[in-house]
Amino acid sequence: MLTYSPEQALAETKREFGEHGGVTPSIAKSSTFTVMDPAIIPEIFGGMMTIDCGTQIKADALLSCLQNQEDFGYIAVSLGYFDTLMSCSSSTTSSEIDPKDQHRMGLSPGLVRLSIGLTGSLHTRIQQIDRAVKAVGLASA
Repeated sequence: MLTYSPEQALAETKREFGEHGGVTPSIAKSSTFTVMDPAIIPEIFGGMMTIDCGTQIKADALLSCLQNQEDFGYIAVSLGYFDTLMSCSSSTTSSEIDPKDQHRMGLSPGLVRLSIGLTGSLHTRIQQIDRAVKAVGLASA
């Protein structure tokens, strides 16, 4: 049983990762889907997170590390799935936008989007991200 909320843990993790981490918890009610039994929600974790790696090269290195070394999730274009999916937006979902327009919009070429699925524990996910950002040089070891 969690002794703290996923939102609190991610907010603390954001502070640890610095200004380039962004977090948006996504457990919300909608007319298009049913919310899980509230008794189950504290035992699972899922949400969206972004990490700005600065460049596409660094973003690709982070994605590769998360997928191939950490078994964190899968590199994908579409982020809708129960398991963890991740992408570098500037070269996938927003690749049709001219790089000059991406820059004008504030879309970094190294923006990594993580759609964190319902598999795995929050503690494990945070450890995997921590190891990966350190492994690719985005944070000090």
